[in-house]
Amino acid sequence: MLVIDVGNTNIKSAVWNGHRLIDCGSFVTLGADIENDFESAWLTHTSLISKVMVSNVAASQVRDRIKRFCKTYLDITPEFVVPQKTCMGMSTRYQRPDALGVDRWLASLAAWTLSRGSVCVVDVGTALTVDVVANGEHVGGLIAPGPDMLKASLVSGTAGIEIDQFGAADRFGINTVEAISLGCRSALKGVLREVEQQLDMLGISETTSWYLTGGAGEVVKELIPNKHIDNPRLVLEGLVALGLYVD
Repeated sequence: MLVIDVGNTNIKSAVWNGHRLIDCGSFVTLGADIENDFESAWLTHTSLISKVMVSNVAASQVRDRIKRFCKTYLDITPEFVVPQKTCMGMSTRYQRPDALGVDRWLASLAAWTLSRGSVCVVDVGTALTVDVVANGEHVGGLIAPGPDMLKASLVSGTAGIEIDQFGAADRFGINTVEAISLGCRSALKGVLREVEQQLDMLGISETTSWYLTGGAGEVVKELIPNKHIDNPRLVLEGLVALGLYVD
């Protein structure tokens, strides 16, 4: 089974060989050579592929390219996952499940399947998203700017500021880079503290397992207020679980 996680920035993929995920690497979602990226990443695994599961939050043109590739090289119609009200024992409170980001839904499904208890999934990419599952029910979450988006909003809105990345500032900055670093980290830390308070209000803070995933997870790793499990492939694992369940 080929599983593909199409994000706004990058495409991550892997092949499930029946026992484990074989990483197929990552490449830019809207790269100029995206067809060549597909071929380089997936053609060497064609003998293992009889099913393709896709999580896609990007442009429809990426969807069309994946469909063409699968038809041309694999003679397979890929399945583009859509969140469901109830699946594999997990339900969601979302009034319209299809409005819940498929990547958020799959990561929640994977974390809940792994723990079978209350989970809090922190996914850090272009945006920072948090999703909580309690007693088998996705009770909701939050969406905030990710680290790069926070930085970009300051740089683009203020003349004369240039910064490649912010560091681990833990005191008032004495230059612009340090000041931005502290401001962005404080904003992210505040979001995670809000999550902790919401878990307290639900009465599940002591029993919730935290998961960290996403391409920018390292940036907030030290800011998470609880012990957590690093799993950068939660969406891919959710695709595998769903693909096996459908069968």
